[in-house]
Amino acid sequence: MGAPKCSPRIEKRSMKCTKTQLLYKNTEYTLVHSVFSATGVNCITVKGTGILQYVYNHGTSFVSYTHGPIENERILLNEYLNRLESGIGSINTIEYKGSTEYSIPASNIQFRTAKHSFIATIKEEPYHYSVKTGGKGFVSCVEIMIDKVSDKMQLPTIAQIYSEPECWYKAFHTNNDIVDLIKGTLQLCQLLFGTSKFMLYDKSAIECGGNKNLAAQPPRKMKRALSLAPLSLIKYCKTWYQYNFNASIDPSEKSKDAFAAGLDVLQSHVDIPFDTFVRTYRLTNDQSVFLKPMYEDCYGKKSWLAFFHAIPSKHHCSMFYNWLPTFIDNHIMKEKFYMNRVKWIIDLGAEGQLVKEEPVRKVKKANDVPTNIVEPMLACHVDEYPTRMVRTDLYLLTDIAEIDADRPWKGGRGTRKRKQTKLDQWQVLSFSNDVLPTRR
Repeated sequence: MGAPKCSPRIEKRSMKCTKTQLLYKNTEYTLVHSVFSATGVNCITVKGTGILQYVYNHGTSFVSYTHGPIENERILLNEYLNRLESGIGSINTIEYKGSTEYSIPASNIQFRTAKHSFIATIKEEPYHYSVKTGGKGFVSCVEIMIDKVSDKMQLPTIAQIYSEPECWYKAFHTNNDIVDLIKGTLQLCQLLFGTSKFMLYDKSAIECGGNKNLAAQPPRKMKRALSLAPLSLIKYCKTWYQYNFNASIDPSEKSKDAFAAGLDVLQSHVDIPFDTFVRTYRLTNDQSVFLKPMYEDCYGKKSWLAFFHAIPSKHHCSMFYNWLPTFIDNHIMKEKFYMNRVKWIIDLGAEGQLVKEEPVRKVKKANDVPTNIVEPMLACHVDEYPTRMVRTDLYLLTDIAEIDADRPWKGGRGTRKRKQTKLDQWQVLSFSNDVLPTRR
């Protein structure tokens, strides 16, 4: 018997929306009530002088986004929720001028972060959902797999991450742009699926072989890859995901203590003669010539961390690409901890706020540094390299006008109108006027 087939209609993987135009205190407001069909998540957006976005599902509710003054938006939201619950409100001065029903296919869900606009494609498979996010020309920049079988207790998995120019509506040039996309994707999954923890294997790398061949189609194969985890470790005493996402090692990993022990080695004296170092890790002639003065200045007197910090960042690719990961695995971690083989966990918390991990190591005082660590200012102090960002602002676009105005993807309008009720004049929204959708 073959594998079960699953080809649900688009309505089962879409956002069904009702857009209502309101007038309150001589100001026009737009209220959009959207329901994500796959999970029943409700998202209510109220726009006027400001923007207020509210999410609820199965007893969980929170304000997911605000922008500008929202005093009246909050009043209208509360009034709307009261009428959904009981059909009775307390404000008699709200006027109504029509509503529109439409659906946004799951292949065209769109969201904004503080910096960029992105499109999300949500595909339903027999046993899991696949959430892919990206931008103009390439939607598979970040992919997250979310298990549909709850009794397996399998955390959503970050399956792949690509950093390509097509991932953004506008050009990007900084590391924080890919951080923004990843955090936005995680928060979108939390908003639509209610999941707050994600698992990944840290196999990220950066290109050290020059500029990408933009004539090729993404995702582009790297010419010369340098693993990002060891590179970030020698800079911040944290992997890239620890530094940007407060990632922590899965408690089930038996090698967790070996990582803390490796940080001690990173802060210990450079203890390998330079010639042996060059032979063991097969440095090129150019690398040997460039690194020798800095290495010999540290040998027997300063730490490995001091040696790495002495190398200018602009030379990291050319100096590290062929030997740094092996050195970290063999000498620093003593072959007891491999950063790309263990499970890492990112925890967003209950309402999209990234949770800071409990530090494995206590902060060392200057007079309380172990004897094999010689530079207190270059020790792996927990507070010396704090996480730079805790979250990104996520705004889920649910209004046809916003989506058409943004349009960060190629193709059609991305929406399908179903029913429209429009009045020529504003009318008082009475308690008996059945114009609001039922709470779903």
